[in-house]
Amino acid sequence: ADRFFLVGHSMGGLIAYSVAATQLRAETRGIVSIGSPYLPGMGSRALQAASFLLHAVRLTGLLDSNPTLPLKFVGTQLRLVRGLLDFKYAPMPFQGWAPGSVEQEILDEYLSRSFDRTSVEVAHGLLRFGESGGLSPDGRSDARLAFEGLDRPLLVIAGTHDHLAPPESVRPVVEASRSTDKSYREFPFGHIDILLGREAPVTVWPTIDQWLRRR
Repeated sequence: ADRFFLVGHSMGGLIAYSVAATQLRAETRGIVSIGSPYLPGMGSRALQAASFLLHAVRLTGLLDSNPTLPLKFVGTQLRLVRGLLDFKYAPMPFQGWAPGSVEQEILDEYLSRSFDRTSVEVAHGLLRFGESGGLSPDGRSDARLAFEGLDRPLLVIAGTHDHLAPPESVRPVVEASRSTDKSYREFPFGHIDILLGREAPVTVWPTIDQWLRRR
């Protein structure tokens, strides 16, 4: 296609912001982001603490070798204890979905596929780039100013129960964007169920579908 809309969830939304303002500027007709934290860590003390801790350890030089983080192992472990995590009062600093909101087989597949290897440097960049003002976690480019001046239709969706991308971290993109056609919606969902939960096909998906059709 010569022109298209970019629709992204979580990191996918951040990637959409970046490439719409740079490599795909001419082709992008509009952007939809779902649970994408423009200012990562805002509204979440747990993520702010994780960012501070990782930054502090990095300053010691212990991570100068830029080791790989075993996220696949983390995903495997989460999959094994998903029943516990699906409990409302599970002792976790944050939950990736509202308990009981996602069918077990879908949740199992998501946890199996959604964790990949990454490095300490990439993780650190992701947690800190909201403070530094850049849209590129690698720190090599800054698409923020280009994106904020981009006049393309923008739909931003946040989950009020999202511990990984709280509305406080998502909403600032709407306030910063100078688009003449921008919309913001909140739904009572978490980070995963806002896209894959039982209620998503009758709430979030139709909202996106109608927004796209009108444009």
